[in-house]
Amino acid sequence: MLKAALDQRIATNPADYQPVLAIRERWGRFLFSQGDVEGAEAEFREVLKQAHDRKLAHVALAYGGLARVELARGRVSEAIEASNRAIDGFEHVTGFRDVRMGPQLWLIHSDVLQRSGDSAGARAWAQKALEARRRYDHPDAPSIREAEAAVRALTRS
Repeated sequence: MLKAALDQRIATNPADYQPVLAIRERWGRFLFSQGDVEGAEAEFREVLKQAHDRKLAHVALAYGGLARVELARGRVSEAIEASNRAIDGFEHVTGFRDVRMGPQLWLIHSDVLQRSGDSAGARAWAQKALEARRRYDHPDAPSIREAEAAVRALTRS
């Protein structure tokens, strides 16, 4: 259904229309979750291309997606760059944003920092994400369990 929505939006709206970028970014996340790293990267890069330097929430999320792509490829320095751009981009978003997007990016940043050898920084970002998710999400939400698991894993290392 998400792909059908993306195809319909692409057919009826300009490629740089914010809702198209939002759907494209979500599609990229789905592709990544299914192991299609190349497809995900293509979607994230298209979001960045069509954003025309606008400071949109889905641009920050696309950079977060690229950070995950780079980690999957073992390119930690490129992942750090993408993750830093995601964090900075979300801090300077204009227009629509959902506060729950921040913790999503913070967990990605935590993963990147952990892979780069910065365990203390990784723990701090994971803890920040957990605190925000406990504040914003339902107590039984899977997002809280995900952040708790990240903090636990980083506390053991």
